[in-house]
Amino acid sequence: MTSPVTISARPESIDFAPSETAVIVVDMQNAYASKCGYLDILGVDLSGIQPVIQSTRAAIDASRRAGM
Repeated sequence: MTSPVTISARPESIDFAPSETAVIVVDMQNAYASKCGYLDILGVDLSGIQPVIQSTRAAIDASRRAGM
């Protein structure tokens, strides 16, 4: 079991045990977020997608390092 973690937040801090916690990423689809995918074909500007993917990857990697 990993040590409890406290995150300072408002209105109150959050305490949790990483070994009993999960980060869940729902519906990250290549069809919508990649070049030649559905939204790209429709002409939607995908320039803001890459930073979201990178931030999501960083959150997943950090949660794994924390024992989640």
